[in-house]
Amino acid sequence: MSLLLGLTCYTHALWAQAPKTPPLNFNGCWDSEWSDCNSNGKIAAGSKISFKQDPHNKLRLYGAWTGAADDAKGYRHSGFLLGILKGNILTGTWYEILYKNGTTCTELTYSGTFQFTLTSAKAFKGTYTDINGPCKNSKVKMYWNGKR
Repeated sequence: MSLLLGLTCYTHALWAQAPKTPPLNFNGCWDSEWSDCNSNGKIAAGSKISFKQDPHNKLRLYGAWTGAADDAKGYRHSGFLLGILKGNILTGTWYEILYKNGTTCTELTYSGTFQFTLTSAKAFKGTYTDINGPCKNSKVKMYWNGKR
């Protein structure tokens, strides 16, 4: 009996000392890229995106991105995301704001939904929809992926 009790205590002590794997999370900076309704599933654009967990609700995340350069029409694309985390899946709404010459063009603001799945600590795969932008009502599956 004492041998069994000793082995149980020894095994429990080893498990307690084993290094813990950190949970997967979206917090931090990512290189993201996405397709659109005209790119046939190929990457159309990308930007840096940063996520931060809400300090009052650990299941809510906020994200923001900004484009590094103006597009062919002279617009700079920036935006933010609001999402809810369930396991390793982040689901929510994205909002895009276009700027031209440092001025907000509110009539050109777009939005849609997204779903990102963490596939590892360094990557997520996702899809998104466009509610009121150039790809609204598109039946094409659009991808939005990221790497740390």
